[in-house]
Amino acid sequence: MKNLLNLRFLYVLFMLICAASCNKPHDSIPKLSADLDKSPRVGSDEIDELYEKEPMSNLKREFGKALVKSMNESKALRDLIRAKALEMFNKDYDVLYGMIADEKLENGITVNDLMIRNMSDKETMSDLDNISPTLTILVPELPENSFNAEKWDTSKEIPRVAIRLTKSNDVPIIDGTERILEWEYTPAFPVLVIKDNERVVSDKDREFSKKSTRQFLSKSGRKYRFTFDNYDKHKEKSKRIAFFGSDMDPKLLTAYNTYLNTDGWQRDYIYYDISPSQDRGVFNYDFKEKIKTFSLVGDPMTAYNKISDQTDDPRILQNTLHPTSSWTNGNFDFKVSTLINAKNGVGTGHVTAFGATPDDLFNLTYELVESYPFNYYRLTNVELDYYYIDNGGLELINWDLNEYASSINIRIEEVDNTTTTHLQETSTVKFAANFAIEATVLKKIGIKFGASLENTQTQTYQRSFTQDNDLLGSVIVNFGDDVVLNTYGNGSTAHTREYATGYYSISVEPTRVQGTP
Repeated sequence: MKNLLNLRFLYVLFMLICAASCNKPHDSIPKLSADLDKSPRVGSDEIDELYEKEPMSNLKREFGKALVKSMNESKALRDLIRAKALEMFNKDYDVLYGMIADEKLENGITVNDLMIRNMSDKETMSDLDNISPTLTILVPELPENSFNAEKWDTSKEIPRVAIRLTKSNDVPIIDGTERILEWEYTPAFPVLVIKDNERVVSDKDREFSKKSTRQFLSKSGRKYRFTFDNYDKHKEKSKRIAFFGSDMDPKLLTAYNTYLNTDGWQRDYIYYDISPSQDRGVFNYDFKEKIKTFSLVGDPMTAYNKISDQTDDPRILQNTLHPTSSWTNGNFDFKVSTLINAKNGVGTGHVTAFGATPDDLFNLTYELVESYPFNYYRLTNVELDYYYIDNGGLELINWDLNEYASSINIRIEEVDNTTTTHLQETSTVKFAANFAIEATVLKKIGIKFGASLENTQTQTYQRSFTQDNDLLGSVIVNFGDDVVLNTYGNGSTAHTREYATGYYSISVEPTRVQGTP
């Protein structure tokens, strides 16, 4: 009888232990053997090998370990990271470490002092400052609203830390131990990402002196600049959502109707008020060319992998049915270089940029995989979406044919790095010659190139590209291209022309920047 009671006691104790273990967050037992096979890998040799591909990342590894310890010790640090991420100083949930390093936490200790106290090698931080002066902590937006800066409950959630690598798409995860989360998976648990900042350069970067963007300083005196004004939240304009027809200036529709059944250029009417009944006009500065929309094209999975891939890892190319995860990247950054040839013989490159979230460009579908020691998401389907660029579009030029060539070249690349290479190239372009002064006013004479022959020139210009970026190709926009292709609904809605490469499609339209319709 005594043995039977002991067996019953042991059975009840076993069931209580099982029930308690099943209720632990992120510790669910895998439902499928395939999920068990794909659990985050643990192995010091394999993890060390991943870091050895890029030795400088070992410093970020030590930083990540110290950050995990420091966040466990300090709620004030967790609060500070969350608050700074929500400021979105560069229009992403990035926290520039140099800007918080000297902030005070509990008992008057600074963030930097706490981090150094939790590092085995006290020189790590100074080495990092020299090698990664734009070291950044990203609070990622994870699928199904499972974790983000807004949702982060700092009183209960102490995130793990991930290291964004540039030679591998696999992601090291740090908590009490170290694991590798494979490239096709996204965490289903709180996590922060350690990376370099693609939207900011420091005074240790050779590109710093070439930037004319706003400068800001850390408490220690470190100087920073934005790579482009479009990333500076202080210069953010009021946002305006664009739809075909709804924000289109009526002059574009009038230009379409003016040349609907007549040979001519719509931009002649938009910029010079030239029509079949009025063959000369003065340039109108009320309009400027803008890139209004951007979308990726082709196979959705291939497009997603193209801009999500952070390395030349060949596994991504072997199986497009399994997309790489982009969660360590934050928002996507696109650099736009426009070659604008001028009559004075100088070819200039107008360089700007815009950002887009994954949700701006894709409709993404995930499934939850329950695994040990934590759950994660698998991306199961990708569909392309259409992005209307913020602030009514990306400004280019007031297209005056008396100053600029009759075509412009637009090149787009997805940014993964800030190291820029400069090249010298030549191009052959056409300039309009049909301009004359009448009563002290410079006017364009005639439709298109008028009675005069166009002037053809070969020019040399400087072009820059950024190392490790994904080059998406270039398109040519001609002054004589139709802006509006057709209208619907009694002319109230218009379909505008788009320009495409094998990777993307954009619309470029003259847009009113001053004056009234």
